[in-house]
Amino acid sequence: MGVVEKEIGMEQLDWELPLRPLYRNGELSKYTGNVSLGILANMYRIGQIIYNPLKQRGERIKADGTSEPYIIKSKVKEITTSILTNRLHGNLITLNIRKEENPELKYDEESGILYGCNKLEILDGGHRLTAGLSLLEKWEKLKEKDKKLFVNPYEYEMQLGVEILSDNDSAALFSEYNSKQTKVNKNVTKFLDVYDLSNTVARRLIDESELRNKIQIGSGSLRVKGNNNLTTFAIIYEGIKNNFRNELTTKKEADKIADYLILFWDELINLLPEYFGDITNRQEMRDKDLTIQQITFNAYFALARKLYGLENWKEKLAKLKESVHVEGYRGYIFSKDNPWWSECFRIKNGIPMVINSSSTVRAVTKHIVGYIVPDEKVKDE
Repeated sequence: MGVVEKEIGMEQLDWELPLRPLYRNGELSKYTGNVSLGILANMYRIGQIIYNPLKQRGERIKADGTSEPYIIKSKVKEITTSILTNRLHGNLITLNIRKEENPELKYDEESGILYGCNKLEILDGGHRLTAGLSLLEKWEKLKEKDKKLFVNPYEYEMQLGVEILSDNDSAALFSEYNSKQTKVNKNVTKFLDVYDLSNTVARRLIDESELRNKIQIGSGSLRVKGNNNLTTFAIIYEGIKNNFRNELTTKKEADKIADYLILFWDELINLLPEYFGDITNRQEMRDKDLTIQQITFNAYFALARKLYGLENWKEKLAKLKESVHVEGYRGYIFSKDNPWWSECFRIKNGIPMVINSSSTVRAVTKHIVGYIVPDEKVKDE
């Protein structure tokens, strides 16, 4: 019986979960993977997953004098209904293992299983776990009567992240997750939708390619200074979806495209390391030309789509480094002096400023793809 199907016994204190390590700058950052809602709900029920009231939202005293985690019942009901009716909702759960406990974890690379015995604290997803527990208990009752619930919680997967943080850091992260927001920005929404195959490809890019540690996930806009991020998760996601939607029909195809795009971005970053490498102030690079302006990223994905399947795609991609000849201009393709980009700027106080619009995105895409792959018909739409 696989770990996703396995029901954890009430007396069992040790746990095993199908998680893989995620590294950042060469150091272990967290563990992540897909885990069934049934397993997580049962771990919550038997006390392997807990709230830590000293650092988190605390507990509420009930009328009978006992306590319970502070949970908004209407939110639990909303999540339960979403699951049962197959409506989209965030399925990301984040847990923490206290760094102060010096956790002893064992990761089996062959099976992809993480083994541990430390209790897991809830950082984000308490309402989802409570909804999962409700579904699990209903399913268990119906199972005894030989009836079926619409959703088997042991077959419904959640995206799980397990951090290893100090008490101070976990309290700060909990506070950040639960701060009041007027709305969830597009960047976070697309990151949470793990059932979208464009998301599958984007996540592999930020985990396995040279783009790792250069993509901003938690916010929809980039900071002006002191930011080493190239772009946001939403722009990566949309670049993939806009240009590979016809090919993204199955998980197998998504993995095939992800394998190619990892190679493509590694090649592009190595081709232009002065732009895509570790730059302390990317704003200076953005002011210089169009190479890492946000309006250019769709062009990179459109170019990747045109080169997909060609044996000499690396040779064609290398043309980005060669000088172009345009109406008397001779030089770097993305320079602001290139007449191609005249429609992409407006002059403010004597300085050309990039116009972030769908029309400038189309213009950049048209010129770049048409230049690198002139034998292909480039759509102007």
